[in-house]
Amino acid sequence: MHANLKVVLAFALVAAVPFHLRAAGQALTAKEAHQLDASAKTASDHTRLAEFYRLQVQQTEQKLAGAKEQMKRVSWLENSTKVPNAYTMARNNVERYTERLENSTKLAVDHENAAKSLEAAATSRQ
Repeated sequence: MHANLKVVLAFALVAAVPFHLRAAGQALTAKEAHQLDASAKTASDHTRLAEFYRLQVQQTEQKLAGAKEQMKRVSWLENSTKVPNAYTMARNNVERYTERLENSTKLAVDHENAAKSLEAAATSRQ
């Protein structure tokens, strides 16, 4: 049930991204995003970065759902004395993906806000 809810939420997130962002062209690679992040000055730059981080959020949500499902499947190993085991590895993945999800979400929101601010400033100058 929870996995289905996560899939629905992931699709809702994609639907929330404006169409012009998805059709803007090629998605950035991680290297390109890192370079653009260091030099972003225009609303277009920040919009592309927001798109990149939203895609990262989407991919990480899928990985997180898989890691949580794996953790459930091997929960019988939770109290095992042999460590590492499948449960501890799945738990570590859940923690890692949760942290990555939080970071990517924050970066996406920050870049969306920066793009909106720059667009508003450009509009007010005209």
